[in-house]
Amino acid sequence: MAFILLLTLLTTLAGMYVFFTTRSIRRPANARLRWRLNHRWVSITASFFTIMFAFSGAYHTLVKTLPDDRYRYFNRQMIPVGSLDLNLDSLIEKHSRSIVGFSIVKMKIPCIGYTLMKQIAMIVVGLLYYLKQKS
Repeated sequence: MAFILLLTLLTTLAGMYVFFTTRSIRRPANARLRWRLNHRWVSITASFFTIMFAFSGAYHTLVKTLPDDRYRYFNRQMIPVGSLDLNLDSLIEKHSRSIVGFSIVKMKIPCIGYTLMKQIAMIVVGLLYYLKQKS
């Protein structure tokens, strides 16, 4: 895989070298020269995408050679059912409607993204309330 990516990269760089070192036709006189000029610009555009593809593939190939440490970042907390002090029937009676999207999560630290989204939502609600009162 790395060989194919290296070959792709070298071929693209050679094409870019040819594009930038040869002179371009300023005003094509006939249709054949116009097609040649269009071919030059389409190929240089495609070569940038090909280089991005080659670098992306090389990066992902390199990452696959590194040791797999993704399980180091997961926190496998188990919440035993016996430790739950929860009565769903009383919750349904209290709110007099069905409970949707209920989950049990035990977090050690607050999630920064959640608190940020909560603050943004409070600002948006405040602005909407202000605009409603103003109109």
